[in-house]
Amino acid sequence: MKVFNYLAAAVVAIVFSACGNSNSVTLKIETDLGELGNYVTSSDQEVTIQLTEEKDGENVCKTLVSSLALNVNKSVASDYSFDLEADVLDKNHVKIASLPDFDIESHRVDAYGEMDHALYTGSIRAQMRFEIDSWDEAKQQMWDKIRTDGVYIQIRPSHHRAHYVGM
Repeated sequence: MKVFNYLAAAVVAIVFSACGNSNSVTLKIETDLGELGNYVTSSDQEVTIQLTEEKDGENVCKTLVSSLALNVNKSVASDYSFDLEADVLDKNHVKIASLPDFDIESHRVDAYGEMDHALYTGSIRAQMRFEIDSWDEAKQQMWDKIRTDGVYIQIRPSHHRAHYVGM
């Protein structure tokens, strides 16, 4: 009987570890920063995306949350924001979903209004926080697909035609 109990406990442990955390996924980072890549690089090799639930009274809101470490190798200014788009790719590098942008907090530049945003040399974080008020079956299926099939996250500037000026 003891052998059966140990065997049953082992099977339960294996099942729970195989299921993992259904509220997060870790993806390998691939960057396509274009001209911005002359100034900024990713410090992380992987990024974890979490789906959290927050209650506001009786309402439950799902929120996608993540953080990406970046290194600014050379200060840069732009008339566009430095937000980064993110697509989830499968093992064959086929796009399966788009995620909300990673927001990079930049410094405001007031010098004659020519450039609106600036990043200064050093380490910074890009943050994703996106609240989803109406979570339905289609969104759940997409999240499940990201969790099961997602392998890579492709990061690129949200404004592809941005004009960057080294400082």
